[in-house]
Amino acid sequence: MEALFRRGRFLVAGCVLFTVSFLAFVLSQARYYESQIVFFVKSDRAPIEVSPYQTSAAAPEAPDESRLGTEIQLLLSQDLHREVIQDLRGGAAAAKLSDVEWSKALRDFEANLKIVPVPKTNLIRVSFRAQDRSKAQETLRDLSARYLNYHLKLHGSGGAYEFFSEQAHLFQDKLAKAQEELTTFEQQ
Repeated sequence: MEALFRRGRFLVAGCVLFTVSFLAFVLSQARYYESQIVFFVKSDRAPIEVSPYQTSAAAPEAPDESRLGTEIQLLLSQDLHREVIQDLRGGAAAAKLSDVEWSKALRDFEANLKIVPVPKTNLIRVSFRAQDRSKAQETLRDLSARYLNYHLKLHGSGGAYEFFSEQAHLFQDKLAKAQEELTTFEQQ
């Protein structure tokens, strides 16, 4: 019986040692925060007409796999990733990076970026992991803004983006001029 207690002591000591080493390992690991955003990929198909005369129910529209693939490739674009990294590091600091530093920054960025389609839907889930919560959120915010600009340039009708951008600047200038005229009128 005494031999069993000796072995039991070793067993208890081994369990305690394992538990302490496991806790030390878990506490020494860096914490990561993950932010997520979901993009809805709208189909180019015309909507189904619904009228009181329709006799059969319309089947739900199936996800467009090729369109999802195109949008995922756009999100995976290294040009897009470079612009996001450049924004996050500040334009001047990023301009000083060597080719080796750029490739390491891209590799680190892409290791923390996860882009997956949501099964049987027209949704794309994008997540980014970082040690700082605000960095994860800011990265996804910048990535989404840049992605939407790329999307508009790629899928927008020819010149529509430039046209509306030009019109917005034109109306901003007109507004500033009208405000100046109003100020001078009030001063008289």
